[in-house]
Amino acid sequence: MTINNNAQSTPLSSIFPTAKKPEISLLSDEEWKFVSKLSAKFPKRRPTILQRFEIFEMLAPQNRPACALEFLKHLPREGFIQRDFHRDEIESIYDHSRLMRHMINEIFKNDDLCVAIGIDNTEKNKRIALRLALIHDIAEALTTDFTPTDMKIISRQDKAVMEDLACRLIFAESPKMLRMIERYEHKDTNIDRLNKVVDILEGLVDCAVMDVDGKYFAEWNKTARGMLQPYNDMLDAFGKKAIDNIRIAFEEDDGTQPHPSTPQERRITIANRALAA
Repeated sequence: MTINNNAQSTPLSSIFPTAKKPEISLLSDEEWKFVSKLSAKFPKRRPTILQRFEIFEMLAPQNRPACALEFLKHLPREGFIQRDFHRDEIESIYDHSRLMRHMINEIFKNDDLCVAIGIDNTEKNKRIALRLALIHDIAEALTTDFTPTDMKIISRQDKAVMEDLACRLIFAESPKMLRMIERYEHKDTNIDRLNKVVDILEGLVDCAVMDVDGKYFAEWNKTARGMLQPYNDMLDAFGKKAIDNIRIAFEEDDGTQPHPSTPQERRITIANRALAA
């Protein structure tokens, strides 16, 4: 079996240590039926969602978080695949999280901004924010990345249940990480809310880099603004300006100005501009 999912194939043996099926499953029979049913709705994803769950159950629990992060390096953002963007340039879910971490680091360099968004600028809080950015999408190693088009096939409730099952498998021996994910889903703290805002902004940065023909950016810009509405305090503190800075960077990139040669370098350049004072 290989990882494909519309990206370059990678042998599973090069990613995972030796694995075997456990005697007792962490998921119930009904939960496995649920995963199987949803997996059947997306038969073209390879490995299938069901296969991903089966693979991770066979791994030693202590190896699952690291293997999930490795899986994300080979999982391109599905929305760009569905719009037929050049696959070699599509950002992976892991790289999305990595750029979020870069943006969070930049935010924590600004004491006044931290005050404005209600976060104490301490090393502890920064570590928590960076760790959350790293793992916030980790369930997608098993569930894969779902787009608005996909959400016409499954319900948000089913998606949430499947992600919860995935996190239970991945963090079977990491209860602190599981609680962090649960807290993030409920947006219990300002660190959780900051991560969601940065998540949305990074997505818009990626759109600005990928949409060189200008077909989709206006739509994505409008969507990002709508998704950020529940976070008015962070919008006022830096979100609105960040969106405007991303839009300006996108509009200025008409192909006549020199810019970094790779998409990842352009993402970093625009992310830095987004958070410029």
